[in-house]
Amino acid sequence: MHCNLRDKAIILLQFSSGLRASEIRQLTYGQFFIAVKEYITFNNNEIFNINKIYHQLKNKDNIIGIWNSIESETDIDYLTFNSSESNKAIIDYLSERNNKKPITSFDEPLFIGNGKQIGEHTLSAIYRRINTRAGLGSRNEKRNFLTSNIPRKMFERALLNSDVEYLVIKLMLGYKIDNIKLAYYKNNPEILKKEYLKGLRNITFEEIKIVTTDRYDNIINELKIEKEERIKLENRIKKLENNNL
Repeated sequence: MHCNLRDKAIILLQFSSGLRASEIRQLTYGQFFIAVKEYITFNNNEIFNINKIYHQLKNKDNIIGIWNSIESETDIDYLTFNSSESNKAIIDYLSERNNKKPITSFDEPLFIGNGKQIGEHTLSAIYRRINTRAGLGSRNEKRNFLTSNIPRKMFERALLNSDVEYLVIKLMLGYKIDNIKLAYYKNNPEILKKEYLKGLRNITFEEIKIVTTDRYDNIINELKIEKEERIKLENRIKKLENNNL
């Protein structure tokens, strides 16, 4: 199954950042530029020079983006990061897109479908295709196992398994935390980044050198493990419930 550049960029970004599907759809080119600008040498006339940005980012390693915004569903401030491979996937997509229609504004959607901001149904369709390829089946009659909220849950689990401080994870996911602690972390993003890097190995596929299919397959294998663990947990809950009857 072929994974186009846009879909691959979305998948890798969501898996490595924990962003909600709604946030992914609302991201702008400006937010991406700000997320990676410390890795780019530019002047004010070059902020839309996608070709130059492309070559600078593609020739660098360890490009960890920093995303700082308001979580759309809760209006809670969050700060999260994304992996180097997902940033390279994004610039691959932007380069291809820019060749068709140049990007001229920070406010342009980062991901588009039919020339406009990607819609909810389009994003859902991307995950339906992955679900079908992986043979993951469904949770029930009306819902596939894999939906656009699963990467967020896997992001949280991967960081927890890497002993990342839970308060940091909550902030990255846009959960409400104490305002004093929020201000501390927002003013010291390097502390958050250090915690994020602890879990990076568990949320990146960059060791795989084949660009599309092998990374896709690694994601699929992770999803299969996720499903197996969920089934085991559900069976344990059923046993506990039966023992209490």
